[in-house]
Amino acid sequence: MTRSDQLQKMTDLVAVLHPTWKVEGFGGDRCDNVVIATDVEGDWTEETYTAEDLGLEVTR
Repeated sequence: MTRSDQLQKMTDLVAVLHPTWKVEGFGGDRCDNVVIATDVEGDWTEETYTAEDLGLEVTR
């Protein structure tokens, strides 16, 4: 899986599992973390998840 494929899968997975979340960007040394914005009682909060957090295999 290419890095682009991995990031797309992460984005797609977030959209399916958590439709109210917004993907704000990617980070980490290998750009394998996804930054998610969630609406918590009217306030948007950002959290960072790794590919492993989302259940994806990471290409090294």
